Amino acid sequence: MRLLATSRSLPRQFDASFKRAHRAAERISLLSMVLFGACGSEQAIEEDPQISFNVDGTPNRVTHEFAPDTTNGQLQQESTVRIFSTGKVPLQLKNISFVSQNKFIKDIWPSGKPTFPTTLAPNDSLTIKIQFKPSAGQEDNNSAVLTIQHNDPKVPNDIVINYKIKLLGPKITTNATQLTFVNPSKAAPPQQCIKFGNEGNAPLVFKSTFLGTATPYYKITSSPNEGDSIAAVGEGDNPKANPKLLEICVRLTPEGQDADYATKLIIETNDPSTPQKTIPITVKYELDNKFTVSCSNPNGDLKFDFSDVTAGAAERCCNVFNDGPAAGFLVNGVDVKALTDGQQELADDLFDVTLYALDASGEKKTVTLPRSISPGKSLDFCISFAYPSDGKTTGGEMVIRFNQSNQSDTVQIPVVAGKCETPNLVIAPIASPVWLNAKVGAKSSGQLILANQSCAPLQVIGACVSQVGGLASNPCGPDKASPHFKLSPDVGLSGVPSWGLLPLNVVFEPKDNKYPEVQHFLHVDYCGAVWDGTKCSEPLASVDISVTGLVTEDAQAPKLALALAAGAAPMVGQPFKVEAAATAGALPIGQFGAYLWFIAKRPANSLLWLSTEFQSTDNPWVSIKPDVAGKYTIIGAVQAVDESDPSTVAWSPQVSLEVDVAPKKK
Repeated sequence: MRLLATSRSLPRQFDASFKRAHRAAERISLLSMVLFGACGSEQAIEEDPQISFNVDGTPNRVTHEFAPDTTNGQLQQESTVRIFSTGKVPLQLKNISFVSQNKFIKDIWPSGKPTFPTTLAPNDSLTIKIQFKPSAGQEDNNSAVLTIQHNDPKVPNDIVINYKIKLLGPKITTNATQLTFVNPSKAAPPQQCIKFGNEGNAPLVFKSTFLGTATPYYKITSSPNEGDSIAAVGEGDNPKANPKLLEICVRLTPEGQDADYATKLIIETNDPSTPQKTIPITVKYELDNKFTVSCSNPNGDLKFDFSDVTAGAAERCCNVFNDGPAAGFLVNGVDVKALTDGQQELADDLFDVTLYALDASGEKKTVTLPRSISPGKSLDFCISFAYPSDGKTTGGEMVIRFNQSNQSDTVQIPVVAGKCETPNLVIAPIASPVWLNAKVGAKSSGQLILANQSCAPLQVIGACVSQVGGLASNPCGPDKASPHFKLSPDVGLSGVPSWGLLPLNVVFEPKDNKYPEVQHFLHVDYCGAVWDGTKCSEPLASVDISVTGLVTEDAQAPKLALALAAGAAPMVGQPFKVEAAATAGALPIGQFGAYLWFIAKRPANSLLWLSTEFQSTDNPWVSIKPDVAGKYTIIGAVQAVDESDPSTVAWSPQVSLEVDVAPKKK
């Protein structure tokens, strides 16, 4: 107490000196405790490990943006990350991982990548470099992440450094650099669309679109509204996984091959680097190649005929020869397709396809696809068949898929196999079989074809139009008959010879307008096995086919006209085209519409069938390769669709064209 009282009476200068001396004594005492232990303990006080880092010399920087590549792949950029152990005890790095969504951003370890976990001694450091090196003409705006896991308790979370590509403002990108119309037809004006999106870091705003030159042939049929926008990439309505795209569509109505169709579509946006995006539009007219088909059958029939193979194995071939005049057509694929879905697995087991071409020495060599057949050249399409031990076989058709004049097409060649005991019932058309329009009190009609695609006779027991489907019990009973549809004439017990056709005429005659759309079912019972004249060797088979009727008032259906392509001279083994000229009714015939094709009549012994019976209106024609000389009847129909509501459709009446096919030239 006396000491304290004395100290309070001392001058201020002495008081300050006393306090400084006291604090120094405390520091000396603390240092002694660290060096020699405290309270008799022999354990020293340890300090925690400490971590620090910098990116390109900037401490604690967690984002780095590389400059966008403006040098067409000539610029290489690097970012350096340095990690320091700044404590008085070693720092443990548990792991350092680098995940890049950008194929041009990579991690580089100048001294080699260590095995983790690894330890940095005090004052030691570790260097990592992140490199951005794009390829010429390529762009990738995705990011990358460097993650550092450590044991510094004062930095509880992992250190995460993000690497991005710096984008300046909105940036327009399109899914195509030009639009090209190939062999356009005035009968069915084609339409093409361009889609554009935003790869910038600010919203892209659409201003307008227009054609760069005055032209009567093109029309912009749809475009965004002025002011429509797309958010920055990876934000809002423009996620990276499913980027938002806006669409502009252009329709071409050509007048002939000699017109000047060159123009350009211009898209105006707020992209500062490309305020007007230009898309050139061109038209190409290309000649189709003419090709002939011949098969290794003594009678010249165009088919792979294994009907004589009842044991062992055999190979049959058909040759496709390109008569020119164009640069060739590209064969993309070939396989054997069963005519009924339930037999496809069996067809895959029975048949193997091999393609052969002659090499320079004239020797046959196997070839792979895709393969182009040049003018004056040919390919042998061969099928090998081994008769199965259980005797179960099926027929089908070889489908050859190819491109010609930038248009996809197919050639079908029948495949016949097995004993002529089991008929094969197929139906045309399968896609939207019957779709009829009629007012109450009026009527309209359409046709389906039952085809026997086998060499065994087919027995149809009966057919009706029923209100119920799903192969219900007694669907042809009087209580289940459709009040709006009927068959005219009625179909009872009917035999269909080998390779024969049985037409079914469906009449739609609505009795009321209670339902604007009536969907009922054409039901067919038939013998799918051997018919001995009185009964079937197995239980009867059945099939249901949907038929649809629209009860219309004044809605105008589209119309269709068919004609042979100019210069076509139908001949056995030589494909020819049937062209369609469609006229819109109440609904447009646009990009959502379709054509429907099938064969209603064919000569005796013809196996001709159409696999591509439902196709886009971008191709207003069907290619047919006759296999037997005589008269063929081709049926076509066109579908119109409300482009604002694709579920609203209308079909034209079915239109027929009779074609007389000449024998193959000898």
